[in-house]
Amino acid sequence: MSLGGGASQSLDDAVNGAINSGVTFCIAAGNSNADACNYSPARVAAAITVAATDSTDTRASFSNWGTCVDIFGPGVNITSDWYSSNTATNTISGTSMATPHTTGVSALYLANNPSASPATEPMQAPSAATLRPNMPLPTINAPSAPAAYAEIIKVAKKILSIDYTDIEAHKVLQQTYKILGDTSNKNKYHDIEFGLLNSIVKKGDGKTCPTAWPVIQVTEEYFILNMLGAKVLQQSIINTGGVCDRMQVQTDQGEKVYYFEISKVFKGYNKLGIK
Repeated sequence: MSLGGGASQSLDDAVNGAINSGVTFCIAAGNSNADACNYSPARVAAAITVAATDSTDTRASFSNWGTCVDIFGPGVNITSDWYSSNTATNTISGTSMATPHTTGVSALYLANNPSASPATEPMQAPSAATLRPNMPLPTINAPSAPAAYAEIIKVAKKILSIDYTDIEAHKVLQQTYKILGDTSNKNKYHDIEFGLLNSIVKKGDGKTCPTAWPVIQVTEEYFILNMLGAKVLQQSIINTGGVCDRMQVQTDQGEKVYYFEISKVFKGYNKLGIK
């Protein structure tokens, strides 16, 4: 699952609901060089949270870390398929590159141990690495999957009934419908998510604190940066012309700095009694 941002109980609940229904989740730990326990859904204990290593088999400089990380996988300069065409490839880095490696190992393990539960698999899955590299991928028997996906959809839609602007819930629905092959609903929630993010970006240029992009959830910052193809290098809060999150990021065009106006985030925390 290549999805993450600040701590979000609603996102954690959706993932836990799916896991409780029998679906194993491999989740990217995040690329902020910070404690993964401060990010969702990376902090979900029942999931397999994956950090990244480089070619020297050491933690990648950008990779999140901490007690919520279950395993590391190759995540630097990984070449794989790309979205721009049916034959395109790209070489990029991130915990979202490391996670598919672990997902493959988990799939092989579950194929040979169909009675294994998500709760026990993180302790056992590494043994699947001893399988022959050229061994064909077995057919995976997952009879509980339809019920699990139905639970994910139910929880996400319940969240949207409370707050229709919750981008995380739209993202979860988009990815779930994609897995189910429901193109119509996948496109529907993709368009809503993109529209919500685009409405934020249109309210400023993100180049200074006075012209920062206004957000009401920390996770909106990470969704927008992901939309821009930017990886966080350094983050700091400043009080020049407003309360802003200053994000120094790496893009294909080099390092850039974006600003997010976050005063409404703090107002939300105050209402909830969070300090």
